[in-house]
Amino acid sequence: MVQPEGVRPSVAGKPDPQLIKALAQAHTALADHDAAPGQSLEAWGSARAIADSYLRRATSIAFLAPDIQMAILEGRQAAGLTAHQLAKQNVPLAWADQRRLLGIER
Repeated sequence: MVQPEGVRPSVAGKPDPQLIKALAQAHTALADHDAAPGQSLEAWGSARAIADSYLRRATSIAFLAPDIQMAILEGRQAAGLTAHQLAKQNVPLAWADQRRLLGIER
């Protein structure tokens, strides 16, 4: 896998308010559409579609591995990673692949 352009491996840093805001908005948008990541398959069957294309892409952040989300909250994300990059990145569903792509050590 190739890391998004401008992203370097994880380094100790400060939490990025924009990344944290994007993560919170992604979870809120999914919950508002009855499509939170932790819901049962039955609940997903009644989830409402998200019409806005940007919001659909941005909500993918909510499906990052829990440890990646925690790294973002703690400021341990890859140096140079931005909310904009995450929203436009085709992030894989497999958590191990996400860690490799985003440079997050477990």
